[in-house]
Amino acid sequence: MREIQQLSLPLYFVSKQRFEDVDFNGTMYIERDDTGYVGLVIGYQNPNSMYLVTWLPDYKTWLHGDCASCYSYHAHGGTAGVQIKKVHISTSDEDTIKSDLWLSSDSESTTLLWHDPNHIPWRTKTAYRWFVSHRPSTGYIRVRIYGAEDGLILDSGKVYDLQYLGGKLGFFNFQQPTTIW
Repeated sequence: MREIQQLSLPLYFVSKQRFEDVDFNGTMYIERDDTGYVGLVIGYQNPNSMYLVTWLPDYKTWLHGDCASCYSYHAHGGTAGVQIKKVHISTSDEDTIKSDLWLSSDSESTTLLWHDPNHIPWRTKTAYRWFVSHRPSTGYIRVRIYGAEDGLILDSGKVYDLQYLGGKLGFFNFQQPTTIW
């Protein structure tokens, strides 16, 4: 069990070992409601290339830039629910990377492969059991999440992408403190 006391940066925690075809599962518990992203990393190649399974509890806008003068003010929206994203970062601009990871649509650094059409949010003080299947040989990705009291609450069905053929596994956290894995 690991607990994350999170800052405002997107954090990846990945294994040392690379995996090919894999079933990845575990439990997460979110202690406090700060409406940030929690998620999983699959197919991790390097900090710029991976798949992310992200989960946001509500619509939330990511703000960056010099808001005092509002000359470089930008806002990017994230919507509630689970998403599967392909990450392909090609910039070193930290604000662009954060905004692109937050956004719930395609961006310069991410491609949205799937989004929960029901926009099911995570809830605090609830244990969630997740199961991810990744078959890089065929591009198959599937995410299922179970709630302790609700049973199956989400199934992405079959999602396909052949960009990353295997890689490391791990956890993702962005502005959501006190997540226990």
